[in-house]
Amino acid sequence: MVSRANRSDNTRISCIMDAKEVVVMIKEDIRIGMVGIPVADPIKESEFYRNLFGLSETLENAANHPLRFLKTDFTEEKTFEHLALKVRSRAELGRILRRLINLQIPILGAIDHGYAESIYLNDPEKNVIEIASLRDAQEWYDEFGQIKDSSSPFDYSGVYYAAEAEDAIDDSGISVAICHIVLNVPDLDKARHFYEQAMGFAVRSEKKGKALLLTASQCHHQIGLAATKKISKASAVFSISYPVCESLMQTIERIRGKGFLVNESEKGYLVTDPFGNMIYLVLG
Repeated sequence: MVSRANRSDNTRISCIMDAKEVVVMIKEDIRIGMVGIPVADPIKESEFYRNLFGLSETLENAANHPLRFLKTDFTEEKTFEHLALKVRSRAELGRILRRLINLQIPILGAIDHGYAESIYLNDPEKNVIEIASLRDAQEWYDEFGQIKDSSSPFDYSGVYYAAEAEDAIDDSGISVAICHIVLNVPDLDKARHFYEQAMGFAVRSEKKGKALLLTASQCHHQIGLAATKKISKASAVFSISYPVCESLMQTIERIRGKGFLVNESEKGYLVTDPFGNMIYLVLG
């Protein structure tokens, strides 16, 4: 079977040696793996998220945690419009709500999107963070087969007591994964060409001239692009994980075919979008 090692040398060898085996593997979703957020004070940011998620160690020492913080002097113009993290259940979203109340962290707002329930907040450097509990996939669709995408009132009471009802109140850390990222981009057309034509993401929805939501899986969206006139000098870093060699190598070939460079590194195959954001393509 194909190795899932993240190192590019192992990825390349596995993909070449086992290319004929790939076609029989079960298809899994392409996903956003790790996100590096440009911040002025990485230590303060790490401590904030450690307390919020109830982790026993800092994020720098939590090898499997999807967030990393990158020291930068340019924080006035945000690279991310917002970053969304998903928890495993409504009960865990209830634990997050209780932690926000206990830690006296202000809530910017909360929305029932139909396919997910989401709470929004600012971290210490005013990055907008969404924490979401996705409903079961069969609940995402309406009677016409379209994904529900609403802005209904959030059930604060139901989410708060979900933690209690499912015996989810404990001292263990809350596990999170990347749901989606929304990047501020100064040229929406150029961004669309890169992420749709080169990276292979499909447009889920569009607000003409303002925003695009894209996905490479059954997820509602994984990458959002928000038009802005302000150019951030701080680049974001994130990884995209591919389940099998075939999809990874096809993506690399497509990117190169569109004229973008793809370089091998110890962290994976590195490509840079038109605005300087660095993307590692990895297997796993």
